[in-house]
Amino acid sequence: MKHRITPIVLMFTILVITSVKSAEVKPMSVRDSLLAKLAIEKNDTVKLHLYSNLIEIELYGDLQVGLGYEKPAMQLVKKLNWKPAEALIKSAIGRIYWRLGEFDKAIKYHFESLEIFSSAGMESQSGQLLLYLGQDFADAGKYAQAKIFLSRAVSKYQSLDDKYNISLVYGILSWVYANEGNYIESAKCNYAALKIFEELGDKYGIAICISNIAGDNFKLGNYDEALKGYYKAIQVTKEIGDISNTAYSYIEIGNIYQAMGEFSKALDNYKIALKMGSDLDDKIIMANSHIGIAKVYQIKANYSEALGFYVLAEDELRKVSNQQTLASVYIEMGTCNTRLQNYGEAKKYFDLGLDLSKKLKSNVSFSDYYKGKEVLDSATGNWMDAYKNYKRYILMRDSTFNKDNLMKMLSLQVQYAADKKEAAAKAEREKKEIRQRLLRNSIAGTLAGSLIFLVVVYRQRNKISKARK
Repeated sequence: MKHRITPIVLMFTILVITSVKSAEVKPMSVRDSLLAKLAIEKNDTVKLHLYSNLIEIELYGDLQVGLGYEKPAMQLVKKLNWKPAEALIKSAIGRIYWRLGEFDKAIKYHFESLEIFSSAGMESQSGQLLLYLGQDFADAGKYAQAKIFLSRAVSKYQSLDDKYNISLVYGILSWVYANEGNYIESAKCNYAALKIFEELGDKYGIAICISNIAGDNFKLGNYDEALKGYYKAIQVTKEIGDISNTAYSYIEIGNIYQAMGEFSKALDNYKIALKMGSDLDDKIIMANSHIGIAKVYQIKANYSEALGFYVLAEDELRKVSNQQTLASVYIEMGTCNTRLQNYGEAKKYFDLGLDLSKKLKSNVSFSDYYKGKEVLDSATGNWMDAYKNYKRYILMRDSTFNKDNLMKMLSLQVQYAADKKEAAAKAEREKKEIRQRLLRNSIAGTLAGSLIFLVVVYRQRNKISKARK
């Protein structure tokens, strides 16, 4: 599970939008203050400004309330005939649909917003909408389309020399590649984002990238390094009140402890994340927490208990249309039903998982499917298909997690460390050169001052000598 920074909504003219990152911790008094101002405000332009801020606040608050502001806001847009404002409101409403998991609606609103911004020549805002569309398609499991829009966003931001947003797009691309099972490209994007955030001194961005690198270490089996990375990231995300990414880190820590066989610690971390997700009413966090708990029971061969938690996760994921994780859940439900000898139910869930995997074209989902299906075929005496599915699983697993790929990921880490060391050495050399240059200039200045002083003294003595004569 990759951590992602929620992009900041860009500002234009007088419509100031608070950053999405801070929306989670925005105090209720701010919302109340805006509503109070809206109730007495007469100026339509200012009222539109207030509506846009209220929609932004509800992006991580009450989503349905946020949607309710669309109608009055769009009435003002129509009255003022203000196209850029229309684009901004549609962009914000599209983000709410994205949070709700209604990706088709999000894509519709974001396309309409992009068309207006592009026609108006608003390049920065167009880049933001390309990023949003990439994220819409990615979360809908349409990775090919997602990469097209995210690549366009990178090009747009490069033309604007907007390094911060370039790093955001790289972070989302990293997540997309990871879901496709292309961990090498995922790691490349992640390190590209990290370098930019370090250059910018962005503490939050660095923390998210550290989380993603911790995920890479987890895949490499470097559990201690992965745990250090996640705990380091938690310190930053807690400090700034980013509950979502804090919860994701706890889920990943739970996954690491699960892999280490420390099930009690794994469950403790899943429960912490579940509480955070429940407080936010974030279905994806809740689902991933339930999945983690289910896997612990599954490993312990308590398949009935595991199945119960998978059912909870299925319900949560269906509400937000998270197809990638839902495919994995269906496959695990098939595996649990196989172990419980519910072969009809097992086949049903394997088929559901396969259908989603085909839509997603994800090697990770296919690998899990073939592994689980091989167990079902063996249990039902279908030895020929069991053998075929086993061979497919091994082929898919080895193409994703082979030694060559792991070494490439390790080389990326080594290269990043070497580049960072070289950059530090270069900076130190430049500081040394500056100190030496200052020292030379100081010495030269001192000598020049001394020479001037001697010339003045010499001339003064000559004047005194001539006066005596």
